[in-house]
Amino acid sequence: MPLQKGEAVEPGRVEPPFQWETHIPHTVALMLNATEEDLVLKSCQSLYKFAHEAEVNQQLLLQYDILRLLLDHLGHSNRSVRRMAAMTLCQLAGNATVQTSFLADGGAGGLTRLIERLVADDDPVVDEFVSGALFRVASQPAVPVFVDSSGIERALALVRVEPPVLVDLALEALRKAMYTEQGRRRLREIGGLEDLLTLLEEDTQEAHAARIVAVLEHATLDPKSVRSMHRNGGLLLMVQTARNSSDPQVLAQCGEVLGHLGSDRPCALSMRELGAEAVIVGSLLSSTQPAAQRGGARALAAFALLPEAQEEMVNRGAVPILLNMIGVQETIGPAAAAPRRHHQRT
Repeated sequence: MPLQKGEAVEPGRVEPPFQWETHIPHTVALMLNATEEDLVLKSCQSLYKFAHEAEVNQQLLLQYDILRLLLDHLGHSNRSVRRMAAMTLCQLAGNATVQTSFLADGGAGGLTRLIERLVADDDPVVDEFVSGALFRVASQPAVPVFVDSSGIERALALVRVEPPVLVDLALEALRKAMYTEQGRRRLREIGGLEDLLTLLEEDTQEAHAARIVAVLEHATLDPKSVRSMHRNGGLLLMVQTARNSSDPQVLAQCGEVLGHLGSDRPCALSMRELGAEAVIVGSLLSSTQPAAQRGGARALAAFALLPEAQEEMVNRGAVPILLNMIGVQETIGPAAAAPRRHHQRT
């Protein structure tokens, strides 16, 4: 037990470690300003538990300037403090009110500091939780701030790192950034399309293929990105990916990308030269997965505008597949006559 007042110190006596915990937010906030590492660490641990218990607790913490204090501790010299601060920020970042606070003042505070921390810290645990906090905040209303804070560049820098969860988070952030014209333009200007295509070609990234193609799906909503994909080999790679993949999600997204590419006539002509009709019909429309079929149908719809491709699509058997998809129970050709003759006999 600790020494009582007036008690003599015994030679060789070892005091037990300091124990402290409180559920009073104001006290915890004050302790975050302490100089003793143990106190700061205990404060972060208490904050994490308090924030984890209820959403109302997360909102309550905002009045104590908790976000600024935790962001400050992301740069603490003690690794355990940095980790607990990152864990707590990640927990808080799921709260809509907290997200608004992160984005206050144009994102010059919290969001930008989170992005900067990804580059500054070499601890994968800190990286993982900071990434989680960042990408929970970077939902669609946060996209302009994310782009303005060099978020696209920093996310691209994470697509080849460990652990894999960081790659998934980075690709998810890039996908969301493609919802805006600003984000699509920025990705194209910094060579992001080429980076993603190179990544897609790497065998080690097969597990992330669906997320990579999802980014490209939204990026190719930009006509200039479509033309870039035509020039940089992206068109050929998307046809190859659709031909070789067995993942329904990848196939569906490839269909969407090919649909966007097919809306550009020069690109559509190149698609025809590459035999895209056979891929669309054989790999997408013929799939047993509805998502892949829908992607194929969208690709075919754009491609069908090309007169040169229409006859080939018929020859490839696209028409009966499409009729079957929309629920028409007729066959095409001589076999269709038998039911009609039977109807006449009755």
